[in-house]
Amino acid sequence: MSSRLVFLCGLLVFVVVAKAIQPGPFFSLSADPEPFPTAYAAAAPATPNAYRDKPSVRVLQLLGSMNVMWEGAFDAAGADYRPPSIESRGQSERGCGGTVETDWAGVYCATGERIVIDMEDHLVVRAAVGDDESDDLLGYILAHEVGHHVQHERGLYSRETQAATVRAELHAECLSGVWGRAAGRKPAPHWSFSSDADHGSADQQRRWFARGYRRGRPADCDTIWDD
Repeated sequence: MSSRLVFLCGLLVFVVVAKAIQPGPFFSLSADPEPFPTAYAAAAPATPNAYRDKPSVRVLQLLGSMNVMWEGAFDAAGADYRPPSIESRGQSERGCGGTVETDWAGVYCATGERIVIDMEDHLVVRAAVGDDESDDLLGYILAHEVGHHVQHERGLYSRETQAATVRAELHAECLSGVWGRAAGRKPAPHWSFSSDADHGSADQQRRWFARGYRRGRPADCDTIWDD
């Protein structure tokens, strides 16, 4: 076998392995974000709340709508989408990696590609604001965590600095707005945005959510990496 043929075979093996490690377009292993096509407008099934008395089933219904949307987006980008798994837990239970999570309504665990939703928090919110607003909030909490899963799948899940953490959170917030528009849902309740060190200011969160909701295209959220 000639050295040229050996080189080509080796290159082919590298490409196949690279594709398996990082879903998406070929040669997207760099730290630079891989954008979605600018012309792609997201579409998602509507999610009428037929399971208001079965929150754990409702979460699965909402996740199903989000998975349909992201399958379309990834397909438009020439990539395959792997849906995350989902778990429901209480506030006192453990989150990712054996650590105790506090003051959370949802969390994405990159290891295992799973989302954990605090259903106790959802029930407390429902008692305070009623079925409709609490269901809106539940949908957007889940859509935000699915946004982190999308980042993970696209190789964007970098939290090496505080600035990178805030951008990742605002990007996920924007992606949750994209799903809200695609599924025909009302915008997230105004009171649901609050400032903290990791997620940015309430105004930043509202602005990026509104960007995703208004435009309905995942690519318009990618501008956070250059903003």
